[in-house]
Amino acid sequence: MITMTPTRLILFDIDGTLISPGRMPRVWLSEAINELSGEEEQHLTLDDVAGKTDTLIIETALLKLGVSRWNIRKMIYPIINRYLEKLSANYASDSTPKFVFPGVKEILERLNWREDILLGLVTGNTPDSARIKLSHFGLWEYFKLGAYATDSKHRNDLPKIALRLANQMNHTKFEAEHAVMIGDTLNDLEAARVNKMRSLIVGHHPYWRKDLRAGKPDLYVDDFSAPEHVLKWLIES
Repeated sequence: MITMTPTRLILFDIDGTLISPGRMPRVWLSEAINELSGEEEQHLTLDDVAGKTDTLIIETALLKLGVSRWNIRKMIYPIINRYLEKLSANYASDSTPKFVFPGVKEILERLNWREDILLGLVTGNTPDSARIKLSHFGLWEYFKLGAYATDSKHRNDLPKIALRLANQMNHTKFEAEHAVMIGDTLNDLEAARVNKMRSLIVGHHPYWRKDLRAGKPDLYVDDFSAPEHVLKWLIES
């Protein structure tokens, strides 16, 4: 049996793209920041976290609290560890709404069967928070590699890290034009463009749709409820 070497790399964001993770991860991250900073005023909103890495979210929150950059460097990973403790202990049992977006499982299943396509993650999560969230929904095993908040706090750095990992894994040479970034924010679109990758942007948050369309990604969809359309573009374009 001949095994085909992948020739295309498809990189997915997680929160807002594959899943709606619920509000509690944001609450637990806020609690971790407050507990380790000694403050009780930090309450992260969706706008504080959307399209950003966890490391940058924490740094920005601590700066708002007046913490010096020197102390921030020492606090980021203890805060991440406290957050992961909360996430690991509570995510599966938390009853607040969280779900996989319609069409996602079909898209991943169909792409996963193709030997010419390699699936990866480009996400603001850490490796552990990505694993906890995606494993809860049975999605973790689809992804062979990932670039995370622990690789860089700057989202624009992550696609090239994922590209390098893909080349190391396959002993081949993926070029940026062989890759597609799939996300749900303007930050995802910018990361794709900066790295000369194609972009597929999904408007799962209705109030962002106008701006996302105006950003002119290579493909924009309101949602993944018509997976055949998305798959056709990913496979044939």
